[in-house]
Amino acid sequence: MYHERFIELNRALGTALALTRIRKGIKQKDLAERLGLTPSYISLIEHGNKSPTFRTLHRICFQIGIKDADILRLTADILDERAAIEGR
Repeated sequence: MYHERFIELNRALGTALALTRIRKGIKQKDLAERLGLTPSYISLIEHGNKSPTFRTLHRICFQIGIKDADILRLTADILDERAAIEGR
C-alpha cells in the first residue's frame, strides 16, 4: 500500500512540474541546462519514475517560477482529482 501511494505521489508531482513548466513555455532541454541536469533526468522526474531530492525540487521550482508550497498544493490537487475519478 505504501509503495503504491509513493508511486502515485511521484506521478502527481511529476505531472504538476510538467504542467507548470509547459505553461511557462520552458522546454525540458532548457530547464535541464539551467539546472546542470540532463533532459532525460527531467523527463524521468516528470513521468514519476524518479523522485527529486528536496534541494532539486526547490531548484526546479525556482527555475520554472513557482513557489515550493504551490507545487505541493498543485500535486495534492492532482492526487485529489485522480482519486475522485477512480472513486476513492
